[in-house]
Amino acid sequence: MFISYSSVKIVDNTGVKSVYLILDSKKTAKVGDTATCVIERVRQNAKKFMKGQISRIQILNSRFGYKYFDGTVMRSIDSNSGIIVNKQGDPVGTRITIPFPRQSFRRKGFTKILSISPFTILFFNGS
Repeated sequence: MFISYSSVKIVDNTGVKSVYLILDSKKTAKVGDTATCVIERVRQNAKKFMKGQISRIQILNSRFGYKYFDGTVMRSIDSNSGIIVNKQGDPVGTRITIPFPRQSFRRKGFTKILSISPFTILFFNGS
């Protein structure tokens, strides 16, 4: 669960390093949601984005993991991570550098995000 001012690491090749979320006072976000954010740190060669600019991100992983409907939890080794998307929900970058759970994005219809990632995590329940 993400609340307002949560720090998120950006894992695509847009040139943005980290952002923090802007949410309403009683709203939360979770893995697979699109949220509004403020860009906190950028690389020196980033031409499209600047520090302090408002943008949108798609949340890929959280520190606390992702809970499936059957009660199993997939833990993430990495920190909170996401990618920059435009208003239509399409990714701005052309490459994603970390693995993320495939089920949450296929269910919500984000197939472009799945197509630009080199690998995703597919979780099967043994029972």
